[in-house]
Amino acid sequence: MAVATERSAAAEGRPGILVPALLLFALAALLVPVALVRIPPVLDYPNHMARLWLVAGNIAVPPMSEIYALDWSRAVVNSGMDMVAWLIGPLLGGEMVARLMLGLSLVLPPAGAAVLARTMSGRWPWTVLLLPLLAWNQVFTAGFLSLQIGIGLACFAASGAIVLQRRAPRSLVPACATAAALITVMHPIAAVFLAGLLGAERLWDDRRHHWDIRGAVRAAAPAALGTLIVLLLSPVPPGQESASTSWIMPAYAGLASRAFALIGPFFSHSVVTEGIPLLGLALLLGYAVIRSQIGLHRGYAAAATVLAATAALGPANLGDTGSLDIRLAGMAVLVFVVGLRPPAVSRRVQAGLASALFAATLVRTVWIVDLWYQAEHDADAVRIALTGVPAGAAILPVGPRPIDWNAIPAWRRSTVTVAYGNLPLLAIPERQAFVPWLFTGAGKQPIRVLPPWNEIAVPDGLLPEPRHLSDRSATVLRFAPYLADWPNRFDYVLVLNADQGADPLPSNLQLVRDAGFAQLWRVLRDGVPTASRPAIGN
Repeated sequence: MAVATERSAAAEGRPGILVPALLLFALAALLVPVALVRIPPVLDYPNHMARLWLVAGNIAVPPMSEIYALDWSRAVVNSGMDMVAWLIGPLLGGEMVARLMLGLSLVLPPAGAAVLARTMSGRWPWTVLLLPLLAWNQVFTAGFLSLQIGIGLACFAASGAIVLQRRAPRSLVPACATAAALITVMHPIAAVFLAGLLGAERLWDDRRHHWDIRGAVRAAAPAALGTLIVLLLSPVPPGQESASTSWIMPAYAGLASRAFALIGPFFSHSVVTEGIPLLGLALLLGYAVIRSQIGLHRGYAAAATVLAATAALGPANLGDTGSLDIRLAGMAVLVFVVGLRPPAVSRRVQAGLASALFAATLVRTVWIVDLWYQAEHDADAVRIALTGVPAGAAILPVGPRPIDWNAIPAWRRSTVTVAYGNLPLLAIPERQAFVPWLFTGAGKQPIRVLPPWNEIAVPDGLLPEPRHLSDRSATVLRFAPYLADWPNRFDYVLVLNADQGADPLPSNLQLVRDAGFAQLWRVLRDGVPTASRPAIGN
């Protein structure tokens, strides 16, 4: 019987245990950089880490208790990571919780998508090995951790819905509504994504070979309802407090930005090193689909097309949600890969294809490890520059704009912006100091800034340039209102990217420590150090 089973599997082109085993090892390999590097070049990660460190219990310890307060009435939606930090943070520590969230945001999307592909097709197609290879993308390196975790959970939920439809259809509606409600707590866009997955699976009827729009709407409705209920019951829905940067993010980005967004799923830090080979692979897959050498689930193909078209033509930023085009492009590629239906070929061919993709994932991950190790030097420079800063100090970060984008080291680039913009937030867990733009948006995060600190705080922000310290025009103050009276409100100025050529600084600053990438300057008032702060040794 074993021999007959083996022959049957080979005849049907099933790869046996090889594909799931390689998938498991590839997912584990993705976690190696997360385990080895403390502060990776993931744009929003230091900001998330600082917030989760506070929520994990440190917000109750002075001087943090005099600056921030935990207020759960401010946020239900988008606060899933904060809830986890509040529950297990006192045991693991805030930084460990942040690293856990980082790992989940990297692994859950490819893992959930692979399980969904397996549930839909009834076997492990070799194409699921594409998913770990594409895990390093602009959405992840931008630091959209909640969205990434939510997308992974949505894929698992969609897979469970298919199983329930087959085995317990009566429980399908409440299960989908509950899953969507829980995912909304993590990120509402991910809950909408779940509704789209459920509708896409039913959009094409394989048995009757026709489009079933009504069936798709019925399948998506429970998830949409669960999402809507959570949004309506939230004390403060997301978007009630506009981010300080939302006004400078145009609703419709230019052609160059859209081009970067559409190829964003294929690279993380370097378009040339990562993008060219992966785009070549994408073109080969597209050619194979067009020539019918690889099948494609029509419902998922339609969903991927809608997502890609919206990413290309829809708003890039909506309210206080930025980079919508990058997010949608990433989801489009994920849906496309899940919908791939490779034909039955010999086990040897499938094993070769799966092994090649697994090897490519390992090579790319090794490159990421090297890149992250180099980026760790920048985080260390920030820590060195901050050495001796007293608890409760107010730190104003600035960073000169790169003169030549191509000359910036690869680890300092994330998506289409710099990767180090939130490194100053390390001052919160490292020195218990204040930085103006911790994530504290009403309707999205449960942390509130207390007076008088709220007068120089924004719910998120961009890294100002040194020239903004002198040029405090209305335009500058609109995105950085804390600059209005910075000489009297801040104790130190932290300059990042200083080794790439620093801009001139005002004369009321005194250099305290130069760590290469980061420099710390003390603010002088009337020619003396600020506000009786303890002196810092050079």
